[in-house]
Amino acid sequence: MFNLINNKINQYMTESLSINSQDVNQMRVRYFYEYGTTLNGLMKHHNVDPIDYLEFVHDIPLEDFIVPNQILGDFFEKASSTNVIFSNAYYPYIKKILSLLSVDEYFDNIHDIVDFEFTPKPFALPYKKVIEKYRFKPEDIILIDDSVPNLHKAKEFNMKTIFVGNKKMDEFDFSINKIEDIIDIYEKLIDF
Repeated sequence: MFNLINNKINQYMTESLSINSQDVNQMRVRYFYEYGTTLNGLMKHHNVDPIDYLEFVHDIPLEDFIVPNQILGDFFEKASSTNVIFSNAYYPYIKKILSLLSVDEYFDNIHDIVDFEFTPKPFALPYKKVIEKYRFKPEDIILIDDSVPNLHKAKEFNMKTIFVGNKKMDEFDFSINKIEDIIDIYEKLIDF
């Protein structure tokens, strides 16, 4: 799925900005690392319309990759928590993923890259805005993410952290291989 998005970004850069096709992949990656997202680099150096870009790159057949997830549904059915998404992605894309997973009803709110003025995690602004908006104590927030830098920033704010990925990460409060494994740590989360 992410390969498709990367290809769409490259296509956008080639077709909409007339950037040489041999240079786009390297430029996409460089902008991502320099500015947190390729979009930020394109906005800074190429005056890209961010909504046009987001609509183009997120227009992929998500239904080819995502099916309803009963395990996650069962987890959220049990959990008595406020569930908020804050993502570097675009709202319609996030909403479609949640709908395809059949878990959209369990989320109280969704914040996308637009809500944070195109400032992505792991920059501090999205974390600060979520804390301020919901008036959560940071130590009462559990951030679940597959990005180590995003989780490191969460720890700087004293949030609790769950890393999702296929390697053990002892520096975070929990480390699970796939999101469905959250059901296995549910009892630990209750008193966490």
